[in-house]
Amino acid sequence: MSDDCPKAVFCYKGITYVGKNSGGIDSIDLQGNLTTFVGPGSKRVGSIQEYDGKLLMMRVGNLYQLCLYNLDGSFAKFCQQQGGDCRHGRRVVVAEDLALVASATLRQINVHCAKDLTLLRSTKCEAIPTGGYFSIGSLGGDKLILASYQGIISTLNHVTGHVTYTSSHKLRETAVQPLNDEIVVLSGCDWYNCRNDVSAKVLNIKTGFSALLQNTVIIRKTYSI
Repeated sequence: MSDDCPKAVFCYKGITYVGKNSGGIDSIDLQGNLTTFVGPGSKRVGSIQEYDGKLLMMRVGNLYQLCLYNLDGSFAKFCQQQGGDCRHGRRVVVAEDLALVASATLRQINVHCAKDLTLLRSTKCEAIPTGGYFSIGSLGGDKLILASYQGIISTLNHVTGHVTYTSSHKLRETAVQPLNDEIVVLSGCDWYNCRNDVSAKVLNIKTGFSALLQNTVIIRKTYSI
């Protein structure tokens, strides 16, 4: 796989940040100009989030790395933590002042202070799959949403690790972005089932029905930016 292969995308204040297999991040402005934001690192970028006007980047692996960068690309904070394989899908989200990392191998949520990246606690959660593609998103407070390759959408409490809701509607999407505590955007699937296209859906997770009249948009998949 090419070192320039994009692995994570995040938009903030009109700039699109693209995390790459090389461990670096490029930025793309509204005019389409591409520049290097962060140079290559030892592990590939798995997720990019924002906290307090900074970018929180996760480099994935059995020992994952969390890094905070200022918007000028300068380094702010760093930590490294045992967490099992955190490779496929978005495994870190920011919820208020916490950075939450989902570990598949350990089946737990590692809870970090988003300000200084200190590990505060680890919460066991049996809802986390032991492998395959899945992503997490924040529903605010102590609630997370998880979409997995198994076709299941669950909400869970990251303090207790308990599942609070599970959708009975089988879906193939494994990337999730909450819009509020009921409406989410879903896209992708388990290695795209070797298809040439993926779907994007806006879904009410309480009912399992589309939140739009037209619930599926076909997107031609691409591997370069």
